[in-house]
Amino acid sequence: AMRLPWRGTLRYAVGRAYWMSWKSKTFDGPLPALAVRGPELRKSLRIVTVAYMYATVHIACVSGSQVTLFGQMLGFDDFAFGLMTAIPFMATFAQVVAAVYVERTGMRKHPFIVFQFLSRFPWIGVAAIPLFLAIPSAGAVAIMLLLYLGMCLMDSMASPPWWTWMADL
Repeated sequence: AMRLPWRGTLRYAVGRAYWMSWKSKTFDGPLPALAVRGPELRKSLRIVTVAYMYATVHIACVSGSQVTLFGQMLGFDDFAFGLMTAIPFMATFAQVVAAVYVERTGMRKHPFIVFQFLSRFPWIGVAAIPLFLAIPSAGAVAIMLLLYLGMCLMDSMASPPWWTWMADL
């Protein structure tokens, strides 16, 4: 068998407390996928479906041509539009942090709700940019891009808790 050179280095770097263990479970009791059944499962699936309907409305409101027009109003140039297009893809690296958090704590619902709230709430700040800054201006573009980066990071961090939570349903 081939031995990987990095195998075990992180485990021993922190002493006997494992930095991250893929061998031990992060939950007590029965398997989470078997914990929700029958009427409780149906109720959970209905709630998730209704919640996703609201999420779809949110996505429709904050993506598409209206964001492009808003960016033009703020003074976006081609580089700023390119950066705004690349930010969601760069933010996917935050999923690694969230996956480690979920693995170490076993929590899924709470981090998902917190990260989703933090990814949606700043849209109020985006809407307020024209009220407090001169537009078009470089400051308005910078604030919009920073807020958008934060929102995309939080949205990406919500994915691992969401998928593991839904896998249990």
